[in-house]
Amino acid sequence: MEQMRRKDRQVTDWQEICAILDACQVLHLGLQGADGPYVVPLSFGWEEQAGQIVLYFHGASAGKKAALLEAQPLVCIECARFFQYIQVKGGVTAAYESVIGFGQAVLCQGAEAAHGLRLLLAHCGMDPALADGCAHMAATKVYAVALDEITAKRSAPAAAE
Repeated sequence: MEQMRRKDRQVTDWQEICAILDACQVLHLGLQGADGPYVVPLSFGWEEQAGQIVLYFHGASAGKKAALLEAQPLVCIECARFFQYIQVKGGVTAAYESVIGFGQAVLCQGAEAAHGLRLLLAHCGMDPALADGCAHMAATKVYAVALDEITAKRSAPAAAE
């Protein structure tokens, strides 16, 4: 993988990367189809398992996302927080934090699917117990993505907070 150009903005501290994920509200899922890339915004939950970040998301049992994931489960994820634009000498820059990762989406079943939905609901500020006995589970797929590669970046967030 190509190296990050702006090393001065790279976030390498594991706890800081986790904090960025905690603060992000939307995950952008990048998929590859026969006609080219497809990106979809999703709500998500996440946890650390044996030193690896595992993200969970859900969707309908049928549709473009489900078909693309079945055909090609390798995915790219992106989460970001935008703070503000800042005028700097010679132009304008943005204050932000972001996480990008790569992994394989795996369809969850049974208890694992319920666990993933509880994490998703908790991350969204909802009661995780709402996942238990959910009437929509028959029409819902839950996926887990263990991130094999992850990078994070930050630009001037202190000036924006």
